[in-house]
Amino acid sequence: MRRIIWIALANAAGALQYYLVGYVASSFIQLYLPNTVNGMVFSAAAVLMIAGFLVAPFVFQRLSVRRVSVLLSIADIATLVALSFKEPAAVAILLITIQMALAPLIWYTLDLFLENATLDEAQTGHMRGLFLTSGNVALVASPVLIGFILGTTNAYGRIFLASAFAMIAFVGILMTRQRFLADETITDPGSLWKTCCRLLQNREIRSVLIANTLLQSFYIWAPVYVPLYLHAELGIPWNELGPIFALMLLPFLLIELPMGFLEDKFRGARAVMATGFTVTGLSLAGFAFITASTSLAVIATVLICTRIGAALIEITAETSFFRDVGGQDAESVSFFRITRPLGMLIGPVFGSFFLLFMTLQAVFIPLGLLCLLGIPFALRIKDGVQPASA
Repeated sequence: MRRIIWIALANAAGALQYYLVGYVASSFIQLYLPNTVNGMVFSAAAVLMIAGFLVAPFVFQRLSVRRVSVLLSIADIATLVALSFKEPAAVAILLITIQMALAPLIWYTLDLFLENATLDEAQTGHMRGLFLTSGNVALVASPVLIGFILGTTNAYGRIFLASAFAMIAFVGILMTRQRFLADETITDPGSLWKTCCRLLQNREIRSVLIANTLLQSFYIWAPVYVPLYLHAELGIPWNELGPIFALMLLPFLLIELPMGFLEDKFRGARAVMATGFTVTGLSLAGFAFITASTSLAVIATVLICTRIGAALIEITAETSFFRDVGGQDAESVSFFRITRPLGMLIGPVFGSFFLLFMTLQAVFIPLGLLCLLGIPFALRIKDGVQPASA
């Protein structure tokens, strides 16, 4: 259990860095590029991420997972510190692209630590729920910190420095708590092509991968276009948006841990994920009807609904996939995490395409409808495990 606790603490520190940057990235990029191409920076980061995920299992043959994690983290800290200074446009865009590509690769190493520490696969939902909840604490805290740090300003360099300190804490845990991190050597990374074919030939795993790709697309649409619309279009300052975003993110903190326990004990994963896509899709589309005259309470309610749905999708996808994967199966973990950059690659393409012929406000309707495409895939996944009493 102490292994899980230290992995969870490391996850919280790394997640704080990720979410602090994530919620200001689109607004930071807007200082240099127009909205119509804002998302393309995220797509460029996605390409780097995909390359990193494909190469990582082979790197683990030469370097331990912990060493790779530390090296990536040091590179991340250096990038964040550089971003805290006023840089020329080209340099700033390059640095933010590299930074966004590094963070998910660092999270990938935590996946392997967690899988090595999870000895009983019947506890996958418990462990995944605890792991996700530790990150969700940072998820909820980050908008409040952003509002406190920025206030009514756009001094994003302060956010990058705060993120760098979070990563220093992350590295500190990796360096001082080595005995609690199960850092097994990846002896055989396997064949990329064979792993891809094996996963895609399995109907249930294929459905989980597609569903998670749609979820990751939502995770790009929401942090990119929602802050742009509320802050840039409607003019709501960060000190007001911070508390609203914190409320919006509470479902991740409140839902995923108990849902992880329930999915280890009972059936119903299909209905849970399908409900998640329905709630997320409809509430995201409903965001198109928010205007400058809409009350903050209504805005917060719509945003909370989007995250209730996303939390249901996320814990179901994580539990369904990792129940059948071990810490040595680095290739399978890699392909599951590739859904994140795939979402980053696909999501902005759709968003930028729709923005060519509709307003930023109207773009939420087609994006919400795209989320509803996850429902049929949700209905194909493995419906939990047989209860122990059966």
